[in-house]
Amino acid sequence: MKQLSNFTDFSQFPPVLQAADVQSILGISTGATYALLKSEGFPTVSIGGKRKVVIKDEFIAWLTDERRKIKRVPILTIR
Repeated sequence: MKQLSNFTDFSQFPPVLQAADVQSILGISTGATYALLKSEGFPTVSIGGKRKVVIKDEFIAWLTDERRKIKRVPILTIR
């Protein structure tokens, strides 16, 4: 598999993104990645119970959604 950092645009990403792909694209920690994958409104697909993947086109739509940019909601709450 090609390292995601070698891609120059979204069209080169694989059609299905794994957690490590999402983490690399967003530049976030492993914990933040899994919290995001479990969060409401994030376009994950569950495979076999625990495994979660993201369809590239849905990820791009989520990433570029103007409504998401207006209201920023933390994906992790630290108490």
